[in-house]
Amino acid sequence: MHHTDALAVLLPQFLNAYRPEYHFSCESFVLYDFMDEYFEQHDCLHHPSFVQLTDTLVAATLNYYNTDFGTLLETEIAQNLSGTGSRFAGLKRYGSVRLPAITDTDKACHMLANLFRYAALYELRSHLFDFHLDEDRLITLDNWQTELHWHYVQYANVYQLALDSFSLLYFQRAAAPAVSA
Repeated sequence: MHHTDALAVLLPQFLNAYRPEYHFSCESFVLYDFMDEYFEQHDCLHHPSFVQLTDTLVAATLNYYNTDFGTLLETEIAQNLSGTGSRFAGLKRYGSVRLPAITDTDKACHMLANLFRYAALYELRSHLFDFHLDEDRLITLDNWQTELHWHYVQYANVYQLALDSFSLLYFQRAAAPAVSA
């Protein structure tokens, strides 16, 4: 946070424009820039209709799998993080990563929700880019409730990307103290 304070001294206007969510990767920038351009909105991520669209896609994905974030933590994610049957078993071989239990479920659910939002946005971008090019922007912030059709493939892509991202972040955080020691 000291960098934010230093920039505020040097650039007083910085504080008015700064948002912590601006810290993202090049891939995220491309994603957010596409959304701004496609929906013809500046800072689309904070437009109420866009937030509703994103939250609806996340809720629809969870509903499709008949689950919620708490249940995912207790079932699917717990299975991915334990035992040798998960696709992440190679990361856990020979004790290379010691996995602590997830104790702060509120924080974990919050992180999982953010990952699901990002995965939904990423899948939405692919859907809009592939099927609705500039000339025929069929989906708008006014008509998405009736015109956007989400199918099994989109649900599966969102679900898998979010769960894989969560698991990999968890492994990364669990391994971090071992690497620095």
